[in-house]
Amino acid sequence: MGEHYPYIKFFADIIESGAWANLSSAAKTLYLVLLKFSDQHFKPVWPSTEVLLKFTGFKTKKSIIQGKRDLIQAGLLQVTPGTGHTSSRYYFCFNYPGSKIPPQGYNFGNPGGGRKETQGVGENGSQGSGEVAPNHINITITNNQHQEPGKRKKEVSLDELEKEYGSTTLTEAFSIAKGRGMETNLRYVQGICKNLTKTKDSSMPEFNQNQGTYDEKETTWNGFLRWSRDRLAKSSIETLEKIRVEPDGRTLCVLDPVTESLRMIIAKYFTEEIRPPILVIFSAKNEENRITSTKH
Repeated sequence: MGEHYPYIKFFADIIESGAWANLSSAAKTLYLVLLKFSDQHFKPVWPSTEVLLKFTGFKTKKSIIQGKRDLIQAGLLQVTPGTGHTSSRYYFCFNYPGSKIPPQGYNFGNPGGGRKETQGVGENGSQGSGEVAPNHINITITNNQHQEPGKRKKEVSLDELEKEYGSTTLTEAFSIAKGRGMETNLRYVQGICKNLTKTKDSSMPEFNQNQGTYDEKETTWNGFLRWSRDRLAKSSIETLEKIRVEPDGRTLCVLDPVTESLRMIIAKYFTEEIRPPILVIFSAKNEENRITSTKH
C-alpha cells in the first residue's frame, strides 16, 4: 500500500506468555487505546478521561478504573495520578510473569530520560493529550534546572533510582512524593526511596513507630476515621464521617467531593500510615484525582 496508515506497536510476547489471555475485556480494550497515543519507544501517554471513554466505548469511568487496575496487577502498566488541571500519566511496562521484554515503567519510555517525551508532545497534541503539554514542559524544566551538566545530572535520574532501589520501591516513593506535590524533585524522591529501604530493612513502620505490626482493620475507611479522631479537628472529622466511600476489591473510591486539605490527609494515610499502601480514587463531578501506589 502506497499510503502511510498509523498503526500501534504490540509485543507478541504479551500473547505468547499468557498475560493477554488472563486480562479482562476492559483491560484489553484500554491497553490498545493507550497504545494508540504512544510510539515505537512506548513513551508515556496522558489522554484525558473523556478521550478514553470516547475511544474505548466504555459507558462509565468505572470501566476505565477496572481496566487500569487489571493492567497494573498484570504488570503491563504503571500510573502516576493527575490533578484537577492535568490528566493521569500512563507508563507502559513489561513486568508480567515469563516476560522476555526488558522492564520499562518510570523511565519516560526511552533510556535518555524525559527529552524523548518532550519531542512527542506535539505529535499527540491532537489526540486528546495536548491540553497537558504546558504542564509537561514545566515538569521537564523543573527536573533539570537545578542540576549541573554532566555527572550530577546523570546521578539523579529515574533510571538510576530504579537500578539502585528497584521498581517496586521507586513506584511507592513516587506515589508518596506525588501526594506531597514533590514528584518533580528527583532528589526528594531519592530521599523517600532511602527511607523506604531503611524501613523495610528494619521492619519498622515509617509513621506508626509504636506498633510492631500493622492492624489489618486500619487499612479500611473506618480504620482511617479512628486514626483521624486523635489527630484532626472536630469539624474535619464530622466532614469525613459524612463522606460516602465504596470499597471495590483492592481499591477505595471516595464518591463525594473532598476539600484539597482533607484529600491530602486521606492520601497520606493510605500511602504512608499503612503497609502496603492501597489505591484511592477520588470521584467528584467530571474530575478524577488518583493516588496510585502498590496495591494491598
